[in-house]
Parts: sequence; structure tokens; C-alpha cells
Amino acid sequence: MRTLITAKIVLTYLGPVVLGSLVSSAAACTVSATPLAFGPIDPLADQPTDSVGSLTVECPESRAYTLSVTPGKGTYSQRLMSVGELTLAYNLYIDQEHLFIFGDGTGDTRVLTGEGVSTEGVYGRVPAQPRAYPGHYTDDIVVTVAY
Repeated sequence: MRTLITAKIVLTYLGPVVLGSLVSSAAACTVSATPLAFGPIDPLADQPTDSVGSLTVECPESRAYTLSVTPGKGTYSQRLMSVGELTLAYNLYIDQEHLFIFGDGTGDTRVLTGEGVSTEGVYGRVPAQPRAYPGHYTDDIVVTVAY
């Protein structure tokens, strides 16, 4: 019998951040997220489990923006979902090939940039973890839109 692990990552939005001087007439950009949900994960499978979520950004007047995210409970190189004291490694990427870690632009992490209104894909991967315990694992990621 195989044990399945249910894993979910919640992308949490704190609100717009304005960089530079604050101008009272500056129109705000907004961002909304669809969560990544990995669903059941089979710890006996010798392959990663992938999921895709999205961030939708709406900025007025084709204003340029940058999206960055926090590392959550782990680090940018190895994020961690948890249930109680148990953890499950995962990461977020800006590309389908899982080459570029989504972060704040420091180290080897990348940010997403765009302008106006657009939807950006966020690609999650849980590597094979044969010693994982069953549970509903979560992590909270804070998304910041700078414009």
C-alpha cells in the first residue's frame, strides 16, 4: 500500500508596495494569486511532483512592475512546507523547465517583470522524498509588486 501526502502552497498577497517617493496621485497596482496545489504526493515514486499557479497583476497606464516573493519557511534554495514539525522540501520557479528560482532577485533567484495587465505563471516542484510522512503540508509565500 502506498502512502499519499497532500501538499499545498498558499501565495499570500500583502498589498501594493510603492518604491521611491510616495506620490498622492500615483495609481496602485494590484496582484491576485491562484494557489499552487500539489495534490497527493506518492513518497514511493522516484519522480518529482509539479504544479502550476499564477499571479495576475493589474497596473494602470501600462505601468512597469516587478514581482518578488519571500522564501517562506525555508530558504530560496530549499523552501519548506510543513505540518506540525514535519517538513517537505519544494521550490518555486518562473519557468516551466524549473531552471530559475522565483525569489527577490538576490543570489541565484529571479523576479518577474512586466507592465500593465498580465498573468504570470508560477511553477512549483516537490522533488522525490521517499522518507516523507503523510500530512497536509503548507507554506505561506508573500508576493510583493513594486512599480
